[in-house]
Amino acid sequence: MSELALLPLLLCNLVVAYRLGKAAQALGRNRWLYTLAAGLPPAAIAVCIFLYSAAWARAMDQR
Repeated sequence: MSELALLPLLLCNLVVAYRLGKAAQALGRNRWLYTLAAGLPPAAIAVCIFLYSAAWARAMDQR
């Protein structure tokens, strides 16, 4: 269940993305664009890890 270890990190990143969006809004920039840009790359990494973790586990078991 190593995926559960990533969950707190992703939640912390979402908080940071939210704060960056608020800071962008304070500077007169598009809040949602900056929030999504800050939040999506880690989510994409998490999706890759979640999708491939089963395949990696099967590959490790076959060795």
